[in-house]
Amino acid sequence: MVAPRKYQHTFGRSAQTKILDAVWNHRKAGVNIRELSKLVGQSYFYTVALLEKLEKRGLITREARGNQSIIRPNLKSGVIRAMESIR
Repeated sequence: MVAPRKYQHTFGRSAQTKILDAVWNHRKAGVNIRELSKLVGQSYFYTVALLEKLEKRGLITREARGNQSIIRPNLKSGVIRAMESIR
C-alpha cells in the first residue's frame, strides 16, 4: 500500500513536504534521520538541513535516543493539528 501524501497534496511537492509526509506516516514510532533520508530519496546532509528549518518553524520535534535523533511531527503546532483533521 502506498503511504498517504497528505502534505504534498496540500502544499505541493517539495523536499520539505516529502519529509513532512514521511514523518507523519511514522508518527507513532518516530523515524531516525538516516531512515528518513532513504524514505524521501535525499542525501543525509540535505535532510538534516531541511529538518533544522522544519524544527525552527515548529513543525517537527527531535528526541535524542542514544546516538540517534528520532523525528516526530509536533502535535502542538497549529498547522500539524489542522492537517491531522484532513483525511
